[in-house]
Order: sequence, then structure tokens, then C-alpha cells
Amino acid sequence: MTQTSVLIAGCGPGSREYVTRQVEESVKKADVLVGSKRCLDLFPESLADVVELLNFNRDSIHSVAERYSNHNIVWLVSGDPCLYSFTRLIVSYFGEDNCTVLPGIGALQVACSRLKLSYDNIRTFSVHGRDFIDIDCDCDKIAIFADERIDKIKHVLLKYFAAYDVFLCEDLTLPNEQIRLLTDISMLDIKCSSLSLFLLIKRNSG
Repeated sequence: MTQTSVLIAGCGPGSREYVTRQVEESVKKADVLVGSKRCLDLFPESLADVVELLNFNRDSIHSVAERYSNHNIVWLVSGDPCLYSFTRLIVSYFGEDNCTVLPGIGALQVACSRLKLSYDNIRTFSVHGRDFIDIDCDCDKIAIFADERIDKIKHVLLKYFAAYDVFLCEDLTLPNEQIRLLTDISMLDIKCSSLSLFLLIKRNSG
């Protein structure tokens, strides 16, 4: 198919301040930037061709590959590109030998830093792209990458509420960032940001 050079760049949790220098330099050298509007908006000064993706799937990857064969493409993904992102799909399409992955700071790292919490042995889950998940694990720390639909995971939060502290982390690194400890079951009916992360920490876990 292609000699296309593909670089997958982690753009951090939201703020330009959390984009690594390595990613910044790679964006400057790109022929093409591909990603969501939120990621693309981080680099308004770029002179590269810009491809905004509304749907991230194999068809959209194929469309970019056909249009920009033999170009230096930088695929922008939010957070850490190796955790709940489209990296696997991109690499499977272009092949490992044609891809380079640049790590980024993820929302989980930021949330744990804000709470002065180690994320050793934390179990992670994601509801992105799903309408329902179920979680049944006996572990001290659980992280759930979520969106504005808390109804997807309300049953999970209710299951753990009695024995765990539940933190809702929203819009991390952005101006309207907030982290809330949900202290009452009624708070599980609140409206969440589309950029939400729940941290469940077992009480007296040491």
C-alpha cells in the first residue's frame, strides 16, 4: 500500500501546557494533522493540511491513507495514546514498521497527581464507545473513563458506593476543571462533563 510515515501523538488531557515538547516538534514537521476538533484546536499555528475526524474507524483511516499516500502524517489522539485510544486501530492498518507512537500525559496521571494518589495496581475501565459496562472486581482502586452519560455506569457506582470513596474528575487541566468527592447517592444523578474520569478508592485500603 504505502510508504506513508505515520506518527501517533498523545496530546494530553486537554490543555496545551500538557503537550510534550516531542509532540510539539513533530507537529511542526507534519505534512498532515489528523484528529478530533479538540486535538486539532491545540495547534492553530500549524501549516499542515488538517483532517478533522468525526468518526474514528477503519474507513476513516483508509480515506486519509488514500488521500495522503507518501506524506508525513501525525495522528493526534487525546491523553496517553496507549490507553483507550485508537492507536491499535491505526497501527493495525498501516503496520508497525510504518508507525511511531509518542506518549502523552493522560487524565489518570493528572487525577492521581491532584489527589496525591499512587496509581500502582489501579484497575482501569472505559465506557467510551459503549452503552453499558459491568465491573466486578475486588481491588483497592478503580478508574473509569466516562463521558456525560453517568447512566452508563450508575449501577457500578451504586455497587461500590458503600465501601469506596468516589471521586468525579472533570475537564482536567482545562479552565473549568473540577474534582468532586461524591458523598451522597443522590449525587449520582448529577450531569457530568464529556471529559470525565471516576476514581473509586476503597476506604481503609492503606
